Amino acid sequence: MKFWNHAKDVEKERQRYNLAGSKELSNDTEFLGEGFLYFPNEHIAPFREYYACIEKVIGNVKDVLEIGAGAGQHTRPIVRPHTRVIALDISEISLEVLQKKFDDRIKTVVGNIESLPFADASFDLIVSCGVLSYGDPSKVDHEILRTLRPGGTFIFIDSLNHNPIFKANRWVRFLRGNRSLSTVLRIPTMSRLQKLSKTFQHADFSFFGTWIWLYPILKIFLKHDLFTKVVNSLDNIKINDKYAFKVVGTLKGKKS
Repeated sequence: MKFWNHAKDVEKERQRYNLAGSKELSNDTEFLGEGFLYFPNEHIAPFREYYACIEKVIGNVKDVLEIGAGAGQHTRPIVRPHTRVIALDISEISLEVLQKKFDDRIKTVVGNIESLPFADASFDLIVSCGVLSYGDPSKVDHEILRTLRPGGTFIFIDSLNHNPIFKANRWVRFLRGNRSLSTVLRIPTMSRLQKLSKTFQHADFSFFGTWIWLYPILKIFLKHDLFTKVVNSLDNIKINDKYAFKVVGTLKGKKS
């Protein structure tokens, strides 16, 4: 028997993102948080890679779905004149913010990633930015595969749940009320991603932030920009990729 209520956690997350969306809607002059503009420098590299992976394939697709699109912070790379884009999120207010950013270039749909309201084989490309922990892994992965066309591509960026320091930090955030228990317990693991990748012809993973936990120590001795260069260089030292903070994956050629 589960010791937490997933449905309550989903509603808690919906309300949290609705509140954030309401604050953004109240700003009449600009929408904050688009892209990685407001991220610390040491966190930017994986998002640049995520955008670059989308850039490599977006020219060959027509129908694109972003799951967990939120307020559209990472939606711009899939908005092209030749693409039909649907942005899905559980937070209706976040989607209002997204719609204001992109007008009629995107269709928004309120929905749950565990049960996507689309027919089988609807999309050539599905993208996901930090969303895979917001639902039951088996249901979410099934829905991605169900709605993706044969030969289609899934591109994602997410955290990994192996590094004990990062895991401890997520538990602290939960105890402080900044995360729901469901999202803490369902941060992706490499075994999940490898299982998912077996349903595609090609799978490429890039790993970032294995050493970022050193920041509280090294900031005493290094300026912030120098620290960023150091940790980015350290990421090239392959000790164990699964202990990275972030992973970017491109899964291409969904098998029939």
